[in-house]
Amino acid sequence: MEAFEPFSAMHGVAAGTCIAGIVALVLAGRAERRRGRERRLRCVWIASIVLVQAAILVLSFQPSRYDPRYSWPLHVCDWAAVAAILCLARGGRITRALTYFWGVGLCTQAYVTPTLREGPAHVAFWLFWAMHLQIVGSAVYDVAVLGFRPTARDLAIAAIGTFLYGVLVLPIDLAFDLNYGFLGAAGADRTVLAWLGPWPWRTGSLYGLVLIAFFAIWVVWPLWRRVRRES
Repeated sequence: MEAFEPFSAMHGVAAGTCIAGIVALVLAGRAERRRGRERRLRCVWIASIVLVQAAILVLSFQPSRYDPRYSWPLHVCDWAAVAAILCLARGGRITRALTYFWGVGLCTQAYVTPTLREGPAHVAFWLFWAMHLQIVGSAVYDVAVLGFRPTARDLAIAAIGTFLYGVLVLPIDLAFDLNYGFLGAAGADRTVLAWLGPWPWRTGSLYGLVLIAFFAIWVVWPLWRRVRRES
């Protein structure tokens, strides 16, 4: 209960519970939309994201836990959580695109190769899985309940937004010897990024891999529309 090991039974249960939670959220959203009360459910969901993000910040900056390598809100998932809040609260093409592509294309990686080290005996364990449940769940909710369908324009928004994130975070990584966004010179063990080679070449390979992932989760939509038209 003290430590978390990737690809363990604990990992499977945690990831499976998150997926089940996303399915339950979507089913509840669809049911509430038929009753004309979907916005109320959405407000509760947004409030839960705000609370979890606030708890993460408080925990990260406690003197006993503070570490510049992990505590600063510069992870992609931190930014994806903010995009999800704005997406569900106000809509808007940019936040919806970032929520979808960052949520489904990037933050799902935490389900497969989580960098978490604390087990269920620690609050950090629960906040980690709650955050990623909320981010990915918000992206799926926007598609399955609110009807978002990503276009080529949204793909471009996500690509540019991710590039700008790198432009902002990379100098911070280099200046303070950090590794936010896995863009710094520090190692990328316990993730698929460890296969991308040494820094700085890993940075370019990483962005290329991100674009491939974005394209893969976008192209299914025009293909789906074509199949529907033909059928």
